[in-house]
Amino acid sequence: MPYRIKIIADRHGFYHPPQYLLSIDVDFAGGIGLARLTRNPDDALVFPDLASLMETWKARSTVRPWRLDGKPNRPLTAYTIEPELID
Repeated sequence: MPYRIKIIADRHGFYHPPQYLLSIDVDFAGGIGLARLTRNPDDALVFPDLASLMETWKARSTVRPWRLDGKPNRPLTAYTIEPELID
């Protein structure tokens, strides 16, 4: 069953009208990452299953795999997400 990523809060914990992941580049700007978002769910990146969605959400930067605090650098995990099943 296909899924898309709904972003429900940003890295600061602020809730906004729902947005959807359009694309992600975890290596952008030396590993800071760049997530492009859309308010149109029909334009969102589609994942074939929940496992591949979670793999993308947890993706580590290859240019800077570790944060300064020693934890994995996973730029997309800065967002609070909700996997959304596509009917």
